[in-house]
Amino acid sequence: MKNYSWILVVAAVAPLFPLACGGGTTSTSATSTGAGGSDTTSGVTTGSNTTTGSHTTTGSNTTTSGAGTTTSGAGGGTGDCTTIFPMGACDTCGEANCCAEGATCNDTAGCADCLGDATKCDATNKDAHDALITCLQASCKMDCFSTPMPPDATCTVPAAPPSGGSCVTLTADIACNPVTRAPCKADESCDFTNMGTGYQCYPPPNAAKLCGACSASDPGPFCGNGTTCDNGICVKFCCTDADCGAGKCDTTKMFPGGAGECLGGNGMGTGSSSAASSSASSSAAGSSSSTGP
Repeated sequence: MKNYSWILVVAAVAPLFPLACGGGTTSTSATSTGAGGSDTTSGVTTGSNTTTGSHTTTGSNTTTSGAGTTTSGAGGGTGDCTTIFPMGACDTCGEANCCAEGATCNDTAGCADCLGDATKCDATNKDAHDALITCLQASCKMDCFSTPMPPDATCTVPAAPPSGGSCVTLTADIACNPVTRAPCKADESCDFTNMGTGYQCYPPPNAAKLCGACSASDPGPFCGNGTTCDNGICVKFCCTDADCGAGKCDTTKMFPGGAGECLGGNGMGTGSSSAASSSASSSAAGSSSSTGP
C-alpha cells in the first residue's frame, strides 16, 4: 500500500494551543496475599509531583521500607496527550484514537514544534512525529487535516528530463531515481517510500498522467513514470528548471535526494508558485515535450 501523502501536507496539523496543567491528587493502594506472607503497597501522588510510598513484606521476618521523590517537567515522560492536539474536533478525536502517539510526541523534545514546522524535524523527533501523523491520518483525517488546493503543476514538460536526474544519488533509502525512473522496470514507477524518506519502484497500476487526478493511497489511481501525487494531481519530479519547460523546479518541500516538482507555467491548480520561463530553460528543453509521464 502506498501511503506517503504526509510528506506533501503543507500544514499537517494546525498550530497547537497548549493548555495549562493543573495540580491534582491521586491515591492508589493494592494488597496481595500468597504463600509465605502478604505484600502491601500504598502511595499518594500530589500536584507538586512528589510521590511518597512504603513497601512492607511480612512472612519472612524481614521488613523493608523506603520513600522517594520524583519530579517531572517538559519532556519528562508525563504520558499526557491532552495538550498536543489543536483544540476542537481534532483534540476530541486525537485523545480518543491517538493518545499514546500524542503523549510520545509531547514527551519527545522538538516533536510538537516539528508538527507545524518541518525545518524543526530531526533524527531525535522524526519517529514520534511520523507515528502521530500516521495515526491522525488514519483515524482523524477529517478533523485534523485541512484539504489543501492542488498545486500549480506544470503540465507540459520535456519528454526526457534534460538534467538526467543528476540531483539524485542512489542510496540504501533511495532505490531509484524519481526523475528518470532508473533502475525501475519499464512498467514500474519510482515514487516515495511509505515513510517518505526515499524512493522505491512500484509495480502497475500507475496509469495516472501528468496533471491528472490521483491518490497517494490505495486504491489509487497512482501516478506514472517521473511523477508523484501532490494533493490530488500528478506533478513532475525534477532536478532543474530545464526539466519543467515553461515551469520552475520547486524544491521547497525538501524531497529526498534534492529532487523537486515542476510548478507554474500554465495555471493548473491554485498553488503559489508563479510561472517562470527563461531562454536558457527553453533552449535546454528543446522542441520535444510531453504532457504525461
